[in-house]
Amino acid sequence: MSEYFSVIDPITIAGAVLTSTNVPETDYLEWNSGNTYSLDVMIQVTGDHLVYKSLQAANVGHTPSTSPTWWSVVGSTNARAMFDSKVYSQTINPDSIVVQVTPSQIAGGVCLMNVEADNVVMTSTDPTDGVVYSTTLYSEKANSGSSFWNWCFKRIRRRSVFVVLDLPPYYSSVIKIEINKPGGIAKCGMCMVGPVEQLGFTKFGLTPSIKDYSTSLFDSFGNLTSTERPWAKKLVVPVEVDNSIFDDLYGLMVGWRAKPVVWVASSLYESTTLLAKFSDFRLVLDNPVKSPCDLTLDGLT
Repeated sequence: MSEYFSVIDPITIAGAVLTSTNVPETDYLEWNSGNTYSLDVMIQVTGDHLVYKSLQAANVGHTPSTSPTWWSVVGSTNARAMFDSKVYSQTINPDSIVVQVTPSQIAGGVCLMNVEADNVVMTSTDPTDGVVYSTTLYSEKANSGSSFWNWCFKRIRRRSVFVVLDLPPYYSSVIKIEINKPGGIAKCGMCMVGPVEQLGFTKFGLTPSIKDYSTSLFDSFGNLTSTERPWAKKLVVPVEVDNSIFDDLYGLMVGWRAKPVVWVASSLYESTTLLAKFSDFRLVLDNPVKSPCDLTLDGLT
């Protein structure tokens, strides 16, 4: 293959980095220190952007963030679910999700996962130069091959992963992301923005697979009971590395040893883009110019 193996090293999208969003934070009533909450009542703390569940009856005056025996964290609010580094939890909104991010650093890549939309528009605007980048990505997949029958009658497949790796290097730019589904519900499970690192060239031999957390049980008569649960991508990637970045790559991998990042082995295949941490990394210095590297990536749900 003649495609760079790229990584988006994500920044934390919180505080001033998230400039704006059109998704309201109105999932539940705001916690009030003077209210008494019953068992299993759900509330939100907008300052934390988190939803909590009451663990006891007669729950009054216990601050959710510091009272783990009284409150448990359910997850992020709807507006912030797309920034919580969990692919399965989705931000949802009628017609569109529109967010603006100000990284205040050079961020060349954006990755959206678990998306349900008709199209995605990404725009980068610099305060001085104006709009410096704009692209529209459509969800329909070209899966008919050379068959006219398939083109007319095969079920439409839509992609759920959208990636750009070529944002211009502007330090102060504002990145606007529009996830559009007119007349429907726009959904996004994860939004990652950050600098892009190119690790080498992806070689043929990519091996995508999945880890399924569902369970299947057979009773004494052979009847099957299945419980569907989340699943995660897995990927084995052979990479050709230029020896000029041999030590740089080694250092990057050390820095990512406990940090999930976005790995893009090939922009042509959605199954080879994943939010993951590596479980195995082998870099072999076997000639003066190029070195083979094998990576095993374990995706997150």
